[in-house]
Amino acid sequence: ARLDLGRTVYQAHCASCHGEKLQGQPDWQKPRPERY
Repeated sequence: ARLDLGRTVYQAHCASCHGEKLQGQPDWQKPRPERY
C-alpha cells in the first residue's frame, strides 16, 4: 500500500525531471519555466 502511494507520488511530482527509472535528464541544468 505504501509502495503504491510512493509510486503514485513519484509519477506525479518527480518523474518528469528524474525519469521513470531515475535516469535523470541530459540537460537538467537549464530551467524549465513550464514546471515552475
